[in-house]
Amino acid sequence: MINNMPSYRSRLLYNGGICQQLIIDSKDFPHLAETGLHSDKHLESIRTITGRSLEEITRLGCPGGLSQAGFMAEDEDIKSVLIGDNQLVRKLGLTHPQLAKPLFQVLNMMDADLQLNRWNMAQHQWENIQGFFYNNQLVHITAEDTKGGQKSIFDDGIKGGFYIRIWRPLDDTELKYLKTRYEYLSDSEIKEMIDQLSIINIGEIQPQYIMRYGFYEGHTYWRADPVAISFIFGMKHIEELDVALGNDLYHILTAHYTN
Repeated sequence: MINNMPSYRSRLLYNGGICQQLIIDSKDFPHLAETGLHSDKHLESIRTITGRSLEEITRLGCPGGLSQAGFMAEDEDIKSVLIGDNQLVRKLGLTHPQLAKPLFQVLNMMDADLQLNRWNMAQHQWENIQGFFYNNQLVHITAEDTKGGQKSIFDDGIKGGFYIRIWRPLDDTELKYLKTRYEYLSDSEIKEMIDQLSIINIGEIQPQYIMRYGFYEGHTYWRADPVAISFIFGMKHIEELDVALGNDLYHILTAHYTN
């Protein structure tokens, strides 16, 4: 059974709108529903999610399945991604609902402007809000609705129809820290690390996946990386992230989850 979680605030409750929020798959993941994190032991034992086998979910989620870009990289599978990100979020000292929350708040702003006709419907773009402050950080955003629709790899009825780009440029102090701490990396590797840390591309599917399953997608264009979410929305400072992740930020951001 999929149960509602208690609301953070009553205004976050949805009755229709862009997507359903604050829902966790408690039948498949009771520990997630109870604590906000998976039990690693339970994740190792699962064979199905929403009644669909892990093999089928992986097949649908790989590039060229239900999405050309894929929900996971070609060498990744659903169980490895769930386990890898659950361990990562635990290292950050956060929970999956905490990381989904700011993404849902972005969707709430989008939905409010849609209802108030504040979208440029001719261009299919959201132009009314281009940035907002979150935890004293200026977060930039662009969004548009797409012509097609994206189906979910789980048997959950979730569909996608929006493209959202969220980013926060590093300030001079953050840039200096990374370039000093990771001076052994090449210029292209530094750029890759910064891009992965400070930019996420999502639709309305990803926040629901995070809340319901603790799934951020694998290492593809559409990954809502938990490290990037925590950085962009000011949940963790750059040095906090680096220390929590064993001073291995480049590898954490770029390495795939494989068996």
